[in-house]
Amino acid sequence: MHRTRRKIKQLSEPLEPIFSITRYLLEKYFLVFRTIPFFIIIIVCKVIVDMQTNGGLMPPISFLGNIIAASFFLFGFVLSANITEFRHGEKLPGEIVAHLEPFIDLSFRLKEKKGKDFEKIIKSSASLSKDIRHWLYKNISTDEMYKILRDFISHFREMSINRKISEKSYDVAISERNEIRQLVVEVDMIRKTTFVSAGYVIGELFSIFIIGILLITKFENEFEGLIVTGGLSFLFIYILFLIHDLDNPFSYSENEKLTSRVNLIQLKKFENRCENLLKENSVKV
Repeated sequence: MHRTRRKIKQLSEPLEPIFSITRYLLEKYFLVFRTIPFFIIIIVCKVIVDMQTNGGLMPPISFLGNIIAASFFLFGFVLSANITEFRHGEKLPGEIVAHLEPFIDLSFRLKEKKGKDFEKIIKSSASLSKDIRHWLYKNISTDEMYKILRDFISHFREMSINRKISEKSYDVAISERNEIRQLVVEVDMIRKTTFVSAGYVIGELFSIFIIGILLITKFENEFEGLIVTGGLSFLFIYILFLIHDLDNPFSYSENEKLTSRVNLIQLKKFENRCENLLKENSVKV
C-alpha cells in the first residue's frame, strides 16, 4: 500500500481545464475544425473532376435521396446508442462521490473521541477521490486502482478490531467501498468497450459511397454541385467524427485534447470539502 501511495504522490496533479471564451469556442466547434480540412479536400476534388470531365461523369441518380435517407437513419441509431451511454457515464462521478460521503459521516462519529481517526478517514477519502481522478487520466493503471480500493478499507478494519467503530459501521464501510469498486469496473468497461464496430463500418462505407457518387455526378449548375457535394460531405464527416467522439465519454489524456468527455467536477468538489473540513481542524490534506 505504501509503495503504491508513494508512486501516486510523485505524479503531477491532473489539471482541470481553465474556463475561457477561447476554450469554450474551441470545445464547442472543435469537431467543425476537424471536419473543415476534409471538406476543403472534397471541394477541391469536385472542382478537379468537373474540370476534367466537363461537369461530371453521370447524371444525378434518382434513388440517391433514398440512400442518403437510409444513411441518416443508420447514423441516428448509432448516435442514439452513443448518447445514451455518454449520459449514463456523466452520472458515474457523482455516484462515486455519493458513496464517498458516508465515510465523512463516519468520521464525524469519531470526532468526539479526540483521536486521529477523524482526520485519517477524511484524508484517506480525499486521497481515494484523487486516486480515481489519476486513474481516469491514465496516470495509474487499473490494477493499481483495484489495489488502492482493497487497501482503503484496512484502516476501518483496524478500527473495528480495536472497537473504535461497531461491526455495523464496518459493514457499511465495506458496502460503500464495494459500490465504488463496482462503479470503477463499470467505468473501465465503458472506456475499453466500443459500440458495435459493424455499425461504424457500414456508416463509413455509406459515407464514402455517397461522397464518391456526388463527386462524379453532373449537376445542372457547377455552383449547385459544389454546394450539394460540400454540404452533404461536411455533414457525413461531421457525424462520423461525432459518433467516434461520443463513443468514449472517459477519453482523458495528459495533453487535454478537446473531446467530449465526462466532467469530474464532483470529485474535485468532494476533495475541496474534505480539505475545508481538515482546515477547520488545523490539519492539512
